[in-house]
Amino acid sequence: MNRARRAFTLIELMVVVVILGILAAVAIPRYRDITLKANAAAIVADTRVIVHAAQLYLADNGHYPQDGWWGEVPPDLAPYLPEDFSFSRAPELDVMYSLDNAMYPVEMGSYARSVGMWVSVSVWTKDQSILNMIMEVAPDYMVPAKALWGRKRVAAVLVPY
Repeated sequence: MNRARRAFTLIELMVVVVILGILAAVAIPRYRDITLKANAAAIVADTRVIVHAAQLYLADNGHYPQDGWWGEVPPDLAPYLPEDFSFSRAPELDVMYSLDNAMYPVEMGSYARSVGMWVSVSVWTKDQSILNMIMEVAPDYMVPAKALWGRKRVAAVLVPY
């Protein structure tokens, strides 16, 4: 009467489901954090590309290019950027960049103590978690900036103008 065992018991299946649930509870938040950090690093890299292009323009022309609206590449800056470079990040991230050649006083984070005219690259988004992660990834490079039109932003300040 010794029958070969051909199936799992209900207890064994429940133990496996519980173990998989615990692993998923640990892995999914970690995956989201890693993805968010990778997106923030890519955004910081994009701002560095824009800053470098603006500095090349300055070297060639003696002044920074005119600013542009968020999500739009300023025409003067386009030749200095990589081919097909976009000022709009993937739509699911809802992140846009702008070059701000401000001819008016602004307050930007720790730079508020010396209000003046600035040239900066701004990152615009409605997602505060992306901005927080950007500040964590590049705390010495990006500074908080004033939010406008329902969007929050951080900025990489090139130099006082």
